[in-house]
Amino acid sequence: MARKKKDTPETFYFTVDDGVREYRFGINQHRWEFDTDHHSEHDEILVAGRLRTKTKRKFISGEAHILPSYLSRDQHSDEAERIGNAWIKDGRLHCSAYIPSDAYWSIPSCLSAGKFVEMTIRIKNMYRNKGQTASFGLDFELTA
Repeated sequence: MARKKKDTPETFYFTVDDGVREYRFGINQHRWEFDTDHHSEHDEILVAGRLRTKTKRKFISGEAHILPSYLSRDQHSDEAERIGNAWIKDGRLHCSAYIPSDAYWSIPSCLSAGKFVEMTIRIKNMYRNKGQTASFGLDFELTA
């Protein structure tokens, strides 16, 4: 009998210890099958921190990979099942989160100024160290 996935979301609170923005851009003279636009671009913010709450899961830190979504806010669906993926590897919870690009651009300056002190990650359907990111948040103060 197949095991049923756990649908109850789990929320984890982390301190914000480090934040890095990674940007890559490349351009090619000729089109080829994998690059029909002549260029490639990758923009990502990585936020890392230590777990603040107790959990039965086997990790002590977390890492969020925040990526911009170029859909306008009215095109984001209220019916979305997830905003990214989650996985546990080497004692660390990793997650990806696609957020609207207008909110994305304000994050690097706030991280570099040290404004964020807490990161919240809500995961659902975690099974065999893989799941879905249900929500992601950065806050300027610690919750209780």
